[in-house]
Amino acid sequence: LSAAATSSNAFAGGVVAHGPGILSYLLQGEPDSYPGPQKALQLAKKARDVLVADVGIAVTGVEDPNTSSQMFPFGTAWLAISKEGFEHVEEVRLPGDMERIRQNSGISMLNLLRRYLQDHS
Repeated sequence: LSAAATSSNAFAGGVVAHGPGILSYLLQGEPDSYPGPQKALQLAKKARDVLVADVGIAVTGVEDPNTSSQMFPFGTAWLAISKEGFEHVEEVRLPGDMERIRQNSGISMLNLLRRYLQDHS
């Protein structure tokens, strides 16, 4: 995302928050115990705030087959976009093993961001 010499004009940075400690810190001590649309939106807002960016994006999901449920099976992910005056979350169900789910959730998030930028530019 940031390999081009001028990428800093459009890409402020990124935050990878995986463990409960960093999630608690970013979400001010109130992370939901389970991923979901609200957590995705909170993380997108926090990314926007921390990076002083116009748009924040986030992905969270069910990453452990042992903690999945009928309602949210393994491979369920939530993709969020946050901008001043605009919030959007999409739920996706991705097949495959963890590596494939990671790859496809990233691709899905970038596609959602692309569609947002096309519609709002």
